[in-house]
Amino acid sequence: MTSLVLVDNDALDAYVDTLITTGLTAADWRLPVYPDDDLEFVAHIGVQNALNFCFFNPAADGK
Repeated sequence: MTSLVLVDNDALDAYVDTLITTGLTAADWRLPVYPDDDLEFVAHIGVQNALNFCFFNPAADGK
């Protein structure tokens, strides 16, 4: 079976080096409305995503 996706490891390494040298950090996207506890936060996001996923009429032709 032939792979349909190829990863250029040299380009990936160069990109990682660029990210390291720029001092880029992950954004803190937690808002005060979310729980502080990590497990409660993950549970909250899981329920929220489940509700959003089902927030449409499956019998309708579109979104």
